[in-house]
Amino acid sequence: MLIKTLSWNIWFGRYYHDIITHLKNADADIIALQEVIQNLDGSDNVAGNIAKELGYHWKYAQTQQMEYEDKIVSWGNAILSRHHILDTKVHALSTGDSRRTALQATIQIDETHLNVFSTHLMHTHQKPSELQEQQAEALVKRIPKEKSIVMGDFNALPQSNAVKYMTGVLQQTDTQLDPTWCVYIDGCEECKLDQLIHRLDYVFTTGDFKVHSFQTDYSKGSDHLPIAATLEI
Repeated sequence: MLIKTLSWNIWFGRYYHDIITHLKNADADIIALQEVIQNLDGSDNVAGNIAKELGYHWKYAQTQQMEYEDKIVSWGNAILSRHHILDTKVHALSTGDSRRTALQATIQIDETHLNVFSTHLMHTHQKPSELQEQQAEALVKRIPKEKSIVMGDFNALPQSNAVKYMTGVLQQTDTQLDPTWCVYIDGCEECKLDQLIHRLDYVFTTGDFKVHSFQTDYSKGSDHLPIAATLEI
């Protein structure tokens, strides 16, 4: 059974129509999104709007609240799927002002149940961070040893300890590790990059998956590029 997965930090959906265009063309079975926002009353969820247009099932989990376009909104991670989502869990990877989470969904495809994660670790401006490493360690402890796919914006370079923790227990689906950030200079007020220099986004799986292909796609829909892996279980 072949499954196409896609992961993308969509930068709060500010270039919504570009995001929709790319996701329609990508035609993925399972999509992990990061930096998804919704109103505090649960309305106007960007992932929900995308799922409605694509005809997908979807789940969202808040990480924190923030000010965006002169109002306070919820932001977090989401998972979209063509297949039925049986249940979800939210894992806190760190707390307080630096709270980060991972959304886990159990997705049923035929008789197979997949454990799919969408996560977003803290941005460290490409510098070593003990807190980011703690977040990665906390995530690793929550990943089932079989039929697991972990996708997201790890905000970590390939040589970082956070990525090493992940590859210590999971397989890296991409061998090229092309850069995925930064498309827009206002992607980070401190870094001020408008060139694709850093690899920050990844798809990891347990060893029971075979990787058929991996691609880093170009899009102006976000400050991050979308990445996609076609897997066989």
